[in-house]
Amino acid sequence: MKKVENVDGRSTEIIEDLNIEGKLERLSLDKFYGLPLKQVIYSSADPKSEMEVKHTYTRLGVGQLKEKDVILPEEVTVVR
Repeated sequence: MKKVENVDGRSTEIIEDLNIEGKLERLSLDKFYGLPLKQVIYSSADPKSEMEVKHTYTRLGVGQLKEKDVILPEEVTVVR
């Protein structure tokens, strides 16, 4: 069963995993854009443990960039 929640009026899907420190990290991803709207990190792998960090992103702009805003400078080499 997928976990979902509403973040700032946006429908999100929640993904969970243990981070490199072994703590549970929960991301709420916008269902349309796939962008993280909320991040929660707990003090351990247990979701009932204390919440250590919480970030909520509410002022996201999508589709407002021009192509020139995201073109890499000529001196940058892309390695694939």
